Amino acid sequence: MTLDRRHLLTAAAATGFIAAAPKPPGGAHMGAGPAAAPGDAAINRYFDTVSDYILSTSPENATGLGLDTGKRAALNSRSTRASGVLVSGATPPNSGLLNAMQPGARAE
Repeated sequence: MTLDRRHLLTAAAATGFIAAAPKPPGGAHMGAGPAAAPGDAAINRYFDTVSDYILSTSPENATGLGLDTGKRAALNSRSTRASGVLVSGATPPNSGLLNAMQPGARAE
């Protein structure tokens, strides 16, 4: 897509309308959502576990997403080992994550 005068004016007008729109009372912003539900912390921990597992088993994804910094900096020098053991193994590598999703399972 090329940026021509018509697109630039349309984008500028839309930005102006958004900036001029009335704000909700009490200083609430659009980004402020409802209070966290009781199970949110547990599911967020589970998602963190899943994403850490995926990034550690496929470090190319961490590099491609720019997440190979900080505590994941060591992933930058690793690559995935695609061996026959992983491809034809009897137990899927992510079976522990799937089991943790079952009702009544406890997070470790």
